[in-house]
Amino acid sequence: GAVSSIWALGTARLLGFHMDPLIIVVAFLIMARAISHAVQLVSHFDDELERGAPNSTVAAMAAMRGLFKPGMLGVVADAGCMIVVILVPIPLLQKVAIIGTVWVLTIAVSACVLTPVLLSFIKHPRRYAHGLDIQPFMRAVLNRCAALALSPMRYAAVGVTALLFVAGTLYAFNLKVGDANPGSPILWGDSPYNQDAAAINQRFQGADRMFVVVSGDKTDALKEPAALRTMAQLQAFLESQPEVGGTVSMADLVPEMKRVLREDNPRYREFGASAADNGEIMYLFTSSSDPGDIDRFVEPQYKDGSVTVFFRDHRGETIRAAVARVEAFIAAHPDSPVKIRLAGGLVGVLAAVNEIIFAKQIESIALALLVLVVCCAVTYRSLAAGMFFMVPVLLSNALTFSFMALMGIGMNINTLPIAALGIGLGVDYAFYVIDEIREELRRGQTLEQAINASLLGAGRGVLVTAATLITSVVIWYFSSIRFQAEMGLLMALWLFISAVSSLLLMPALVVILKPGFVFEPARRIQAQDQHSRQAATV
Repeated sequence: GAVSSIWALGTARLLGFHMDPLIIVVAFLIMARAISHAVQLVSHFDDELERGAPNSTVAAMAAMRGLFKPGMLGVVADAGCMIVVILVPIPLLQKVAIIGTVWVLTIAVSACVLTPVLLSFIKHPRRYAHGLDIQPFMRAVLNRCAALALSPMRYAAVGVTALLFVAGTLYAFNLKVGDANPGSPILWGDSPYNQDAAAINQRFQGADRMFVVVSGDKTDALKEPAALRTMAQLQAFLESQPEVGGTVSMADLVPEMKRVLREDNPRYREFGASAADNGEIMYLFTSSSDPGDIDRFVEPQYKDGSVTVFFRDHRGETIRAAVARVEAFIAAHPDSPVKIRLAGGLVGVLAAVNEIIFAKQIESIALALLVLVVCCAVTYRSLAAGMFFMVPVLLSNALTFSFMALMGIGMNINTLPIAALGIGLGVDYAFYVIDEIREELRRGQTLEQAINASLLGAGRGVLVTAATLITSVVIWYFSSIRFQAEMGLLMALWLFISAVSSLLLMPALVVILKPGFVFEPARRIQAQDQHSRQAATV
């Protein structure tokens, strides 16, 4: 993990990228992958010593040969799932995708190659580091997992999993794009910042702004009464949205100035009869105000101006409703004397980001799944292998997305990379367990023996890694930063589902479906042995 971190951070420095503090979650996910691969190698190394390997070098070489295929497959799949985020046209996400991909690829050397090298220098242990022996407990858990996969209860396990997948998928449609709660999604609702922001938004128009650009076709176009009336109509239409605290534009200045010039008589609170009248009023305003005061309403040529909309929150629903209202107004006024365009300010930027995420999240997830299928199909020379390993991925994504919807965690610029990387996270454990079953069958073991050996070997590494990492990330829930706390729970759930599916669901599916890429190598070896015996008999 340390070697991968140094290489990745050094690469980021060479490329001139900066590390956003929120990306620490992505960094932890990648560190978790490195630890997972290393634990599998250490576990296999111990097994080789127990089987009678003469020294650490032989045991390390055997561990590397046995786990090289699933280890490299996991690394390549993780990197492929991460790099697809680069297709999202947001510079921050593209930088995260590049750093994350480099970081994941370094695991191929730091974990899959360097770990066996270091293990080869370890002397045969003479005694245990402590007296606490959890091996009997782990064996009991793993034996129960194997017993479930080999008993008729496997059908019940698959049925329950199918129900959870359907329920999770349906509820995941409630996942919101953008921020799901008022205030900053990074901080807790009772943080001083969010409490102060709520008080300001309650007493004033709102702290979040969106600028709607209004343009004419010539100089002084915005002095025309028709242009000002259109701007006023747009403001009235937008102010009917509950989350909008108010609007302001040049169309507010002209009537007020005219009223002031008529001794505050409200009867004169109206636009001038011509562009010349409105221009005279605006001249009086600019001549009596400080330089630059008019710039927030209109540029000096009076051709381009803006309507500033104040919002009390910047939730995804609020932003989408505001954008939809502006678009509806534009559609309802095809003959408008001015051209209305979206949008600037914080709300405008978030609207653009949310639109891109909404359009690209399905594409990113679909491409990540395609990368997974291709990697598995190439590795095992079977398209069925790719489809088979999609099962834990689809399950973990459905349940975690439904969890995000339940907890009010929106899909935004911070959570999208985690969602893409989570696809690889959901299948890495399964690679080791299924590949071990495949190798045991090649050695001539029965299916029951292969499943038991796989779970007691690779399954032990899965159990140790999952327990360690889940305990680590659950502690994040007590963080003062809401984003880290929520991502800690999300990763804990992801790791738990991945571990449970690899220990319970995947062996059960092997027994039920009997996929060819798992059984075919053993069948070929048996056929070759039978052919050799027949040839020897002849």
